[in-house]
Amino acid sequence: MGYNAVYPTETIEAHRAFITRRRTLRPAEEYRTPTETEWGDFLGHFERRKPSVGTCARAYGTA
Repeated sequence: MGYNAVYPTETIEAHRAFITRRRTLRPAEEYRTPTETEWGDFLGHFERRKPSVGTCARAYGTA
């Protein structure tokens, strides 16, 4: 059995508009493409933690 959520077009467009407005309020450098090293570190964080949704309380980048 599978689960499929279907959202009305208005909902999707409202969400996209919200994201666009939100991005105009944030500094542009927050939306830069990460370097290969940064991306590798980010993915490695989850490989080391193997977090479950809602149970990982450690901040990104902690030992």
